[in-house]
Amino acid sequence: MLNTPVAVINANRVRGGEGSIYVVDPKALLTVIGNITTHEIGVPLPVEMAPINLIG
Repeated sequence: MLNTPVAVINANRVRGGEGSIYVVDPKALLTVIGNITTHEIGVPLPVEMAPINLIG
């Protein structure tokens, strides 16, 4: 879980748990690219970044 106003979340392989990656601040400025996770990325993920992350 991250509590930050700005984050670049890139090239992570995350397994387990109910949620894989969380950013607490709903107004955070994010770049989320190239992640592979077993569960959802629990951040306000911009629509254009969804296809460049593998979830499931």
